[in-house]
Amino acid sequence: NMMSLVEAARAPDYPAEMIAVISNRPEAPGVAWARAQGIAATVIDHKAYKGREAFEAELDKALNGLKPDIIALAGFMRLMTAPANNVSSTFTRFFQAAQPSITFWFCATR
Repeated sequence: NMMSLVEAARAPDYPAEMIAVISNRPEAPGVAWARAQGIAATVIDHKAYKGREAFEAELDKALNGLKPDIIALAGFMRLMTAPANNVSSTFTRFFQAAQPSITFWFCATR
């Protein structure tokens, strides 16, 4: 889960640094936890957008602003449109399956 990834990344020999957490659920407890750990946490509430495309455009904007090398998905349970399959396609993307009850995008740099 997200907390385990963050804890693992604290090891000096871990090959990545967690730079951000993005959640589409404002009430997700991991958002406050990440902030308490000094990790930037952003909420992009999908309910605030008229459709998937608008939400995905905002998500892509946030990811591109972070410039991560790796994006790990943990419980991201939203269907994505065909254009979103290329979300942040300029990055090397690895998808990490984690606890499905936590809906986060984790961003890391190598």
